Amino acid sequence: MLPRWLPPYQVVLALFGIAIGLLPGLPQWRLSSDLILAVFVPALVFEAALNLNLAALQQVIRPVALLATAGVVISIGVIGLLIHLIVGLSWPGALLLGTILSPTDPIAIIAVVRRSGAPVQLATLLEGESLFNDGTGAAAFVAVLAATGSGNFSVADASLHFILLTIAGAVIGAAVGLVGATLVRRTSWAPLEVALTLVAAYGSYALAAALGAAGVMAVAAAGVAMARVGKWGPDTERSWARLVLILSVALFTLIGVGLPASGVLGYAVPILVGFGILLASRAAPVYLLGFGIPHRWRQLMWWGGVRGAISVALALAAKGQPGVEPSVPVIAYGIVVLSLIFQGSVIRPALGLLRLNQAPQP
Repeated sequence: MLPRWLPPYQVVLALFGIAIGLLPGLPQWRLSSDLILAVFVPALVFEAALNLNLAALQQVIRPVALLATAGVVISIGVIGLLIHLIVGLSWPGALLLGTILSPTDPIAIIAVVRRSGAPVQLATLLEGESLFNDGTGAAAFVAVLAATGSGNFSVADASLHFILLTIAGAVIGAAVGLVGATLVRRTSWAPLEVALTLVAAYGSYALAAALGAAGVMAVAAAGVAMARVGKWGPDTERSWARLVLILSVALFTLIGVGLPASGVLGYAVPILVGFGILLASRAAPVYLLGFGIPHRWRQLMWWGGVRGAISVALALAAKGQPGVEPSVPVIAYGIVVLSLIFQGSVIRPALGLLRLNQAPQP
């Protein structure tokens, strides 16, 4: 086991990406947005769903559902509005930045929360919200990106596109996941179990994308349906943990090359302002929609709304796309780095200050 004083590995990866971006003579790569979303995002989302505690999720399903739907809309709206007014990005650019930053990615802190002795429902609340707002946030990103690239941006059209993408993706993913869960229950061979989960993750994304639905939402729904199998074998858990680690390293390496730190430093002021806006925007859904959530839990959820690998993938996917302001992915990347370093690094003392590590209930 790693020493308790070490920061979460996602924080280390963020620093690694910065270091890569400082190297001279980096090649100028341009990666397809479809490739970024299809290769990296399904695994990151599906792995989070596989080990979801469904019994604990049922106890917090109402706030999870609200935060992953209305909460995403509020976050995008608040970030978009304040970025437009304060930083000066155009409305399409500001809203696209809002969609990139809308998915929370608390993987960096959930392990710390679980080891601290905090209530299991608190970790499940953070994990469940992150899982589903990955799907809705990515669907919103695709809808706004398409509207931005069309040259005729319309909030109404983007919103309708988002709703249709999300619903269709959820239905497709649930169907794939239920079939996958049925097959897994009929096998005791570990390699086949791993293969079936991989097929469910990437197959649900590919099928949804082929049918014009939200691929990431399909993956999230498929993962939850597959989680009904129950406890996974150690081979499956280890295989997915290794895959996610490898993809995370590759992702932060690519972001370091694609958005070098030297270029990010040129946007230091809007990045710092944007990080402040991110924290403010997180407070809105947590305190407005957190009905029935204990106050100390909400305080941790506010600070624990870390942005991470999913937002990095979306920022990379937005780079160089038609109609997208070049500053949008750079600012998004800078804000994610600050979120990982500052929010991710102080979660352990925050648990102590809120006395969430002293008793099973708040």
